[in-house]
Amino acid sequence: MVMKKMVLALFVLLALVAGLFLIKEIKTKPKQTNLKIAATIFPLTDLARQITADKIEVINILPPGASEHIFELTPKQAIDLASAQIIFKIGHKLDDWLKVEGSQAKIVTVDKGIELIDDNPHYWLSALNAKKIASSIAAEVSQIDPVNADFYNQRLAGLNTRLDNLHKEIVDQLANLARRDLITFHEAWPYYARDYNLTILATFEPFPGKEPTPRYLAKLAEVVKKQNIKVIFSEPQLSGEVLKPFLRDLDLAMLVLDPIGGLPGRESFESLLRYNTAIIKSALSNNNGS
Repeated sequence: MVMKKMVLALFVLLALVAGLFLIKEIKTKPKQTNLKIAATIFPLTDLARQITADKIEVINILPPGASEHIFELTPKQAIDLASAQIIFKIGHKLDDWLKVEGSQAKIVTVDKGIELIDDNPHYWLSALNAKKIASSIAAEVSQIDPVNADFYNQRLAGLNTRLDNLHKEIVDQLANLARRDLITFHEAWPYYARDYNLTILATFEPFPGKEPTPRYLAKLAEVVKKQNIKVIFSEPQLSGEVLKPFLRDLDLAMLVLDPIGGLPGRESFESLLRYNTAIIKSALSNNNGS
């Protein structure tokens, strides 16, 4: 009987010691945080998701297919963004609609280290610029989640390798074009053109969201005829209806380039650039197209 009592007491003592260690571990273990970040447009969202994986929730603000130039935040989006720690934006007047009252989020413009072309904001449309954007994102998320900083930097290294390979792939794809000039819907492609040795002859809409004047269209028609242009590139985020009379009068075809992505077939940053490269290569690979 005495032996049983001693064994029982020993079990109780061991249980108490184990309980004390468990309490100490719970107290010293870092609390799990519900980190949330956001990005104004899909390319930034995808780069952020590739870096953070499942460590941080990433909210995409601009819906796929919407225009970045005329978007307005909904009340629900404003509520969702109020709890974000960081919001990544392009800046340079492209996403000035980002105004979230009551939010303590740090607003980060991701243009660090990027050589801007006349303050044109479409600098993400370049695999090389995307590397700099990704570095900015990785640095910021490492600050709010230092425990996982090594993880984010490892993910960044892998992403940079993929972006380097993507850049080389695009250079190879566009190396032997019959011609290298094009007319786009609006001024979204200077960085892509610079990196891949293309020339933007003109744009249909000199100011996003504003229809061109008859005088401007007359000058554009002269360029089309002089340069033997056969194709104008539109965008899924902007209505192509305004283009139709111009296309009909000059017997032009229309192909669609996508600067934003998030739509089927363009569900990652890499697939977005590959999609646009395939469209441009198709149009410029013969002497009859531009």
